[in-house]
Amino acid sequence: MTEPQPPRWVVWVARAVAVVVVVPVTFVRAWVEVLVLRPVAAALRWVWESGAAVARFLRRWVLVPLGRGAAWVARLLWRWGLVPLGRGVEWVARLVHRAVLRPLGWVLLQVGRGLWWVARQVGRFLMWIDAPVTAAVEWFFRWTGRIIAFVARGLWDAVVRVVVPLWRWLVVAPVRFAYRRLLTPVGHALRWVFRWAVKIVGVVGRVLWDAVVWAVERVALPLWRWLVVRPARFVYRKVLTPVGHAVRAGARWVRRTVVEPVRQAVSTFYNGLRAVVGPPRRQPNRAGSTDGDRPGG
Repeated sequence: MTEPQPPRWVVWVARAVAVVVVVPVTFVRAWVEVLVLRPVAAALRWVWESGAAVARFLRRWVLVPLGRGAAWVARLLWRWGLVPLGRGVEWVARLVHRAVLRPLGWVLLQVGRGLWWVARQVGRFLMWIDAPVTAAVEWFFRWTGRIIAFVARGLWDAVVRVVVPLWRWLVVAPVRFAYRRLLTPVGHALRWVFRWAVKIVGVVGRVLWDAVVWAVERVALPLWRWLVVRPARFVYRKVLTPVGHAVRAGARWVRRTVVEPVRQAVSTFYNGLRAVVGPPRRQPNRAGSTDGDRPGG
């Protein structure tokens, strides 16, 4: 058996809708894809590739050489500046410790031990002598203390006059020279290079951003307006709206001229049939049920 075919007027309506709606929409979509989406995608791809090329150029010829130069300068300063300076300071500290501090400490230790021994002996001796001897011992200790203070002051002055100039000439002066003549110029140079690198990157980024904004505002948006918005508005106003009004008017006409008369005719026929035939009658029985309710009867 063959399947039932729809009426021919339905087929023609479907074809008209396809020609009026589907074909323009497909044509507009293909037009937009060819004239808008592909150029915009090509422009964005070009901007992306240009930005990547500029970034690679900056990385290869600016940032990498800058980093290598900074590493080389830091390595040079560490190897030929800070390490020799640290070794020189260590050598001077060892020399001062061995030649000045250790002998001075040994001398002071021996003097302290001698004074302690003398004090013990004098204390023992004072237990057996009288007051004049105690006064003599007191005078002896007073002058001995003065002599020791004079010697200690002289040793301290010698240490100050020797150690302080050595510290100034062997530690402070080289460190100040390295800071003023090496570290400060290198720091200024690195700061200048970094500032110019930041400026170059900012200028390139600003140029790329301006190019993207210009492409979007002057190319993409006008193309979108002329190739998408206005055709879509034209299709909506001149094609879809009249087609919608026509379909709505056709539906109203079908409802008024076909559906409503058929419905009224069916209703009239049904009402006349009920008036002629009438509703079925039911006879009550003894149990209070009708004949049609009894089984088998």
